Amino acid sequence: MTYDSTGLAPRTVLGLFAPLVPPHRPHGSVVGSQQRRSGQKLMGLFGRRVLGCVQIPSDVTLEDEAPPFAEKMGVDLEMAKVTFDSEDICAGTYLRAMHREELTKGAKLLALAAASRGRSCDILGLSCTSFSFTLGSAKVREQISAGYPGVPVTDMATAQLEALKALKAQRVALLTPYIEELSRANAEMLETMGQVQVVNRLTMNLPRDELTSAVPPAEIVA
Repeated sequence: MTYDSTGLAPRTVLGLFAPLVPPHRPHGSVVGSQQRRSGQKLMGLFGRRVLGCVQIPSDVTLEDEAPPFAEKMGVDLEMAKVTFDSEDICAGTYLRAMHREELTKGAKLLALAAASRGRSCDILGLSCTSFSFTLGSAKVREQISAGYPGVPVTDMATAQLEALKALKAQRVALLTPYIEELSRANAEMLETMGQVQVVNRLTMNLPRDELTSAVPPAEIVA
């Protein structure tokens, strides 16, 4: 089963970055906006891998749940949020952000933040599955690379596909928090690009990201 929720986002993003992480460094640190403002000293200055995450405005799950995963993998995180003109999580919101080149702006923020600490990011990623498959991996790479050139780029939709490939999955059930439009697009992406059959699909029809983050585990029935 593939369950796509912001609750699983940190594991999906960091899991895709795993091959870049040296195994002999057990501790890491996460750098979010609060840490940047406070000017804390960062352990990442001493040579650990740095993962740059471009986030959507309402993403609080990555900030809350990524630290233990980053620490376990021995990496540091840089995070930067893009700007949306609507709280609605839908294709229209994403496409308008694309036309404003919000991913490029977010990548530039990551580059500036990393440079201010005398380091650079080793890999960049878009931390939003539905944003990723709405734009497509090629467009995500194009816009992020325009703001932070010379660094490998990945995204959450790619992470889904890579996870299914690693599991050698052929038939999956898909549970999503999205409105029907996005849930259907997610299934189509998995079938056309992941070469899997979505045998069953259920979505929660949640129009805003904060509603997704607030779903208690007891309400998730598959």
